[in-house]
Amino acid sequence: MALGTYFCEMFIEDIAGMMVTVVIEMDVIPDMGIADAITASKVITSYYPNPFTNELYLCVRAPGAGDLQLSVYSLSGNLFHSWNERIAWPGEQTIRWDGMDKNGNMLPVGIYIIQISGKGFSDRVKVLRSAN
Repeated sequence: MALGTYFCEMFIEDIAGMMVTVVIEMDVIPDMGIADAITASKVITSYYPNPFTNELYLCVRAPGAGDLQLSVYSLSGNLFHSWNERIAWPGEQTIRWDGMDKNGNMLPVGIYIIQISGKGFSDRVKVLRSAN
């Protein structure tokens, strides 16, 4: 396996019909093998629509007020866009992303990783931008 970070996303439905997303992250590092870290989505509680065409909404449970750093990456790790969102209070917030890169161009159809980071936390999800 080549060096890098790999992701696997699972959707689990409980008996009441509630969907939970679990992301498994595997880092392949030199001379160390694979380090597994199973991370349940704790910051990003949902995101819709997925697949999306022009707009994506991220529901975020912010642990406190402050700045969130949002980044959009390709599966190969190329950074397409990064911006900050100011969270004024803790709790559930909705953040809208227009599907644009840092130059204001609509990203092509494909799979992207959106990462949200803040003081002491980080979460990421995989989304699909479709043509329609």
